[in-house]
Amino acid sequence: MKDVFEELEAEVAQNVVDRKHDAIEQKNLLIANDNLIAECLSKEVFSVARNSEHNVAQFTDMHVANTIVEARCLVLEAEPANLC
Repeated sequence: MKDVFEELEAEVAQNVVDRKHDAIEQKNLLIANDNLIAECLSKEVFSVARNSEHNVAQFTDMHVANTIVEARCLVLEAEPANLC
């Protein structure tokens, strides 16, 4: 009977150790998950900033091209008046 009791005590002690180990493992997984979320957010912010910079550059190029075309149109519109 004493052996059975000691065996049960050993199992209980092992279960306590296992539960503590599982709790530590769960905390480590939560930390790893938080780190992955932070990394994903960082990459997303970088991507948004890069795309925004690209869009601004494209808009600037289009604005310059439009200004050149408008200036050329004004020159062409003025040519008939210069011929008279």
